[in-house]
Amino acid sequence: AGLTDNAVFRTIHIALLVMLVALFVLAVRVRDWRDLAAFSVAFLVLIGIHTFVAMLLEAFPVNHYAEVGVCALGVFVLAQRPPRWYVPLVSSALLVLALSVIESGVMVWITVIACAAAGMPGIRRSTVIATTVWCGAYLLLRHALGIVSPGIGGHGSGFGATFYSADEVAQRFGAHPAAFMLYNVVGGLASLLFAEPRNGVYSLLGAWRAREIHPVVVINIVSSLATTLLLIWYAATHLVRKRAEWSEADRAFAAAAVVLLANAALTAVYIKDEIISVGGLFYAVCAFIAVRALIASVPRRTTGAAVAIALALAAASTLWAFRVMGVHYQLRYDAFKTRNDWVEVL
Repeated sequence: AGLTDNAVFRTIHIALLVMLVALFVLAVRVRDWRDLAAFSVAFLVLIGIHTFVAMLLEAFPVNHYAEVGVCALGVFVLAQRPPRWYVPLVSSALLVLALSVIESGVMVWITVIACAAAGMPGIRRSTVIATTVWCGAYLLLRHALGIVSPGIGGHGSGFGATFYSADEVAQRFGAHPAAFMLYNVVGGLASLLFAEPRNGVYSLLGAWRAREIHPVVVINIVSSLATTLLLIWYAATHLVRKRAEWSEADRAFAAAAVVLLANAALTAVYIKDEIISVGGLFYAVCAFIAVRALIASVPRRTTGAAVAIALALAAASTLWAFRVMGVHYQLRYDAFKTRNDWVEVL
């Protein structure tokens, strides 16, 4: 068609980005002014969280982590709708597509299981069975072909305030990997909830040694901390009831939270921001539900409490908006570095 490789590359990545945003909009389902107010906060969380830009920076010819995110959100959207005959077929197709590009595609199956466990209406037993069969077939095929996942030392990873190469990781932690794997899982979850560590490295530790902390690090941590505290509030006030008493929003929140937690477990061997990118998407979904519930609670509160909530949401939104503006800078900066690297290679 006369298109250049560069044009095709850009088109694919733009299409994946558009699908991610569109599926997020479908997942949160804005229907009234409270939803719109919550969306104005959650959308900033979606774009501003560090895992989102990491997903975009993973510039394969086709962005595999973005594909997995699209497939996982697609399953989540199906789960929110009434059950249909085609859901097992579509869910299986999304799972096969995700697994065919990268092993992190297992997050699509985890999304199915989480939605079913939370009691979301669109996922029935047939969907769980179908996707589980496909996931099992994938594992058997990997075993038959002799494909193994990277072990300790397969990739570089951070520990504390230092990033170690693959050889250094193998040398330091290869003999006794349990503590390192626990560090990674905890770090993966902390990265999603508190914006630290990044790729296994805690910027705060480096700043403490240098006696200087960058304002961006503070903004990232404070904005994530405020949002995570809101998520904890929602879970403590809404999910303590019996599952049969959960609302539609409660079920969606529980499913998204399970996906987030499970995604952190995939960082056991090494931490990369893009590995937990699906968890970042569902973190934004949880943020929407929690913010919406907080706004809905305002009429039951005193005037002072209502004003305090409004100011807190405005402050948190401002911090997240700052992080969103940083996405463009990071993409431009990374493109500059990548072009220079390719000049040296070629």
